[in-house]
Amino acid sequence: MPVLSGCAWMPGPDRVLRAAPLSCCSHYGVSVFRRYVLLQVPGWLVAIVVLYWLHGSFGLPFHWAAGIYAAYVVKDFLLYPFLRRAYEEGVHSGTEGLVGETGVVTQAIDPAGYIRVRGELWQARTPDARTIPKGSSVRIKSAAGMVLMVEKETAASDEI
Repeated sequence: MPVLSGCAWMPGPDRVLRAAPLSCCSHYGVSVFRRYVLLQVPGWLVAIVVLYWLHGSFGLPFHWAAGIYAAYVVKDFLLYPFLRRAYEEGVHSGTEGLVGETGVVTQAIDPAGYIRVRGELWQARTPDARTIPKGSSVRIKSAAGMVLMVEKETAASDEI
């Protein structure tokens, strides 16, 4: 009898399908998909109950109910590629998600000021109290609450 855990199936030495070790599986592949599908199941069950009620109460033909249900389930699978990021574990949001991004100084940082990142205005500081003039490009190194710690980004020509 096959084992029902794991994310891939491999034949064992006795020719019985066994779960492959989790190390061989893509973290973003099956586990995120499995989480997505399991969270869709309650909606599918509610759809079955509603369609059964419509079939019994209003005479909705069974083939129509089955077609509506199939379209409802297919819709969930078609939306998965667009919603996958929302179901991933360890996704950084807020200030954590900005670390490593670049921004533009909108108010000189001396040692605190404001930068624009992804169209949003954020308060920023430099760790070494250096002044960074308005219009400069900065890279976000860390975040402390709602304040971003930044360093002036060096141009490629400066590094040579």
